Amino acid sequence: MRYLIVESPTKSKKIQSMLGRDWKVLASFGHVRDLPAKTLGVDRRSFQPEYEVPPKSRKTVARLRKEIPRDGDVYLATDPDREGEAIAWHLRDLLKLRNPRRVRFHAITKDAIQAAIGNPDAIDMNLVQAQEARRILDRLYGYLVSPALSRSLNNRLSAGRVQSPALKLVVAREREIRNFKPIRHYGVRLFFVSDQDPESSWHADWSVKDWMGEDADPYCTDRALAERIAGIETVEVTECRTDEKRTKAPAPFTTSALQQAASRVLGLKVKQVMELAQRLFEGGHITYHRTDSRNLDPEAIESIRAWLTEHGHPIPDRPNTWKSGANAQEAHEAIRPTRIEADRAGESPEEQALYELIRRRALACQMPPAIHKRVRLTLRGTPQGLDRQAVFRATGLTLSEAGWTRIESPPEPTEGDDEAEASRNRVPKLEAGRQASPVQGIVQEKQTRPPARYTEASLVKQMEKLGIGRPSTYAQIIETNTRRGYWKAGKGGKLEPTELGEQVVDWLDGRFRFMDLAFTRDLEQQLDDIAAGRARQRPLLEATLDMIERELAALGLGADALQNQGGQDSAEAGPPCPVCGKPLHRRNGRKGPFWGCSGYPKCRYTTDDDNGRPAPKDTATGTSDGNGNQPRDRKDANKARAGDPCPTCGQGSLVQRTFAKGRNAGKSFIGCSRFPECRHFSWP
Repeated sequence: MRYLIVESPTKSKKIQSMLGRDWKVLASFGHVRDLPAKTLGVDRRSFQPEYEVPPKSRKTVARLRKEIPRDGDVYLATDPDREGEAIAWHLRDLLKLRNPRRVRFHAITKDAIQAAIGNPDAIDMNLVQAQEARRILDRLYGYLVSPALSRSLNNRLSAGRVQSPALKLVVAREREIRNFKPIRHYGVRLFFVSDQDPESSWHADWSVKDWMGEDADPYCTDRALAERIAGIETVEVTECRTDEKRTKAPAPFTTSALQQAASRVLGLKVKQVMELAQRLFEGGHITYHRTDSRNLDPEAIESIRAWLTEHGHPIPDRPNTWKSGANAQEAHEAIRPTRIEADRAGESPEEQALYELIRRRALACQMPPAIHKRVRLTLRGTPQGLDRQAVFRATGLTLSEAGWTRIESPPEPTEGDDEAEASRNRVPKLEAGRQASPVQGIVQEKQTRPPARYTEASLVKQMEKLGIGRPSTYAQIIETNTRRGYWKAGKGGKLEPTELGEQVVDWLDGRFRFMDLAFTRDLEQQLDDIAAGRARQRPLLEATLDMIERELAALGLGADALQNQGGQDSAEAGPPCPVCGKPLHRRNGRKGPFWGCSGYPKCRYTTDDDNGRPAPKDTATGTSDGNGNQPRDRKDANKARAGDPCPTCGQGSLVQRTFAKGRNAGKSFIGCSRFPECRHFSWP
């Protein structure tokens, strides 16, 4: 019997069906060992991690120990990235495996799995060291800086090595918008009728830059001047240029490119994209979805080109390839379907839509460029009453060869998209010296606009551009800032920082160097160097801890004292509990931050978070009264019985209910019949 360990139970079932009875495929259910939840868990002299098996993994580890002999023929097939390599190492250590073999496959197909098993490898300790260094760095920042932040702002808060710089980007953009002063300015557009087709018109726009000069204000704020220029009666063509504009096919999806495209096209959140892609990967439908490579394997390219040819689509003479980004690790190929001929895959409509997006991009990436015929005119004329010539420019694009756009539509044009505007402008070829008379000239009133708020997609794009975080971490960064209440998604999914988020950035920025975006980028590069074997983790960890301790000392805060408060979960006392008088603590629940009594479980008072402060509540019942009224007498509230009028809202009646799950499963309680509008609660 041979044993194969993967991370996911879904994946284990799929692979078991491929390998047959001679194999036993088991799942680790992700990480089997981690740093302790309540303490730093890292020796600050040796940097030795204090790993432990978390409660949720204990049954899994016990089962694996029981089923797998130490000297058995064991293959560790965890995910082909740093996290997967670390899990393989933890499994080897925990199960005391004597000679396990490391296998890596980037697609769950029979051929890929058998090829990986036929070429086993050793665990790559460079990747393990890089993952461990990242985990320790995150723990140092989270468990040493967070208590200082919490103490200073008198709130239960957290700082993160990448989480906080990402928050800084959103806060900086919001303040840029807030401080933006719009400028009202004017443009001019002249309309002409085509000689060849009187039904067709085209336009030329006044070049304000030519009029104002290179170093002058780029905007015309003089409406009277714009109106004079709009009244011009004749212009002369001074230049006509014709050429082709070739738009190369887009590269196949990297992780971040897929997150951005799925957010834009399908309206999915980054976290949703990763969950759906995980299911598609585990189902054997796509290759591994955590990658920053922009190229495909040669065999995959050949199968794509063959499919395109068979279905009558053009292909270029040579396969398309792309240069990778500056921060790319390129552990494996870009994301693609495992079988390009499969035009549909996935269980849910969302999975199917994401698969179609991936497949279309994989096909389009190996097609010829889209070619437009381009006509560019320069026209000049002298407005009446002025002694200067005004310059006008017109650009027209006409699609001549669709190329890759036969498979995948180009992105929707945004406002002010010059190329989209040109594709609608049917500019004719006119010889230089030709006179033309506009049929109409209009003044365009414009106003400068502030930069747009980040969406999840545009934030991912900016983080990738700046080298902050890595594709596999973007979803978690966004999720953490959202769950902590540091930003919220407004209209159109735009990220708006909360008052609390701004307070966090203001306190951290300038006090801790990790808030410097360039520093955070360089730290990521050092982790990449460790993964590649070009550096070791100890010097990086020593330098980081020394810097954090010096920064805390400059604030009069010792790292030791802060660590003894309980690490990331410690905080200065909040306002007193209105029921028992003990301090309230800000906590994080499944639906976001809330405040709870430090006397829990004896006192079960909770209230919503209101921008970092406890929201007013009815302390007798633990529900909001909605009017900021003072708490009722607790004894009176406990006299409430089923059938009585609700003492909180006065509109509903009380009913007896039973907890269906959780630690109170089976227990009865009294609630309002108007739930969820009224959340009155009391024990019978």
